[in-house]
Amino acid sequence: MILADDLPPEYPLTDGISTVSVGEEREKREMKTWFVDIGFTADKPIDDDAAFALMGALGGVPMSRSLSANGGTIGVFVDADTPDEAFKIGSKRVLDATAKTLGPAELAWFEVTPEDDVLRENSTPLFPEVVGYAEIAEMAGVSRQTARGYAMSKTFPKPIIETAQGPLMAKSAVERWLESRPTSRRKKALATA
Repeated sequence: MILADDLPPEYPLTDGISTVSVGEEREKREMKTWFVDIGFTADKPIDDDAAFALMGALGGVPMSRSLSANGGTIGVFVDADTPDEAFKIGSKRVLDATAKTLGPAELAWFEVTPEDDVLRENSTPLFPEVVGYAEIAEMAGVSRQTARGYAMSKTFPKPIIETAQGPLMAKSAVERWLESRPTSRRKKALATA
């Protein structure tokens, strides 16, 4: 991963971010895909029309975006031999598109990450695995009605999501709660196992 401090001096940065020389020795790598995340500031406010125009100027390349009133972040995938080359390609693509649609934009920060790292990070769930009363009943070996009754206990895990079908609790929290409860059914199950 390359961060803003690795930025070559010829790229202008927004006030408050410094540049640091990273040295000349870079290992030549096989061509690979990189994700280049570019933060920028713009003089022109970014409304919905400007945002759509900016996305169109980028030509439909795979990307992510987060735009605010006076700047934002655009991430694009690019093929390049090195992170430096990926940065040059990605930043040119983004800053050219912003210049066409928003006028001059200034690079605020950037990050270059190998595609494999991005895919691995994106495959990690943002939320924990959740369970409702039917799953809790199955986990505990009880009826759904009994599982619903567990929620009356002050120590039972609180819902992390409320849906029209009922609350959903973190599966790991429910598992810990069930393990901490001595029950006659569990005692019988352990005795016969």
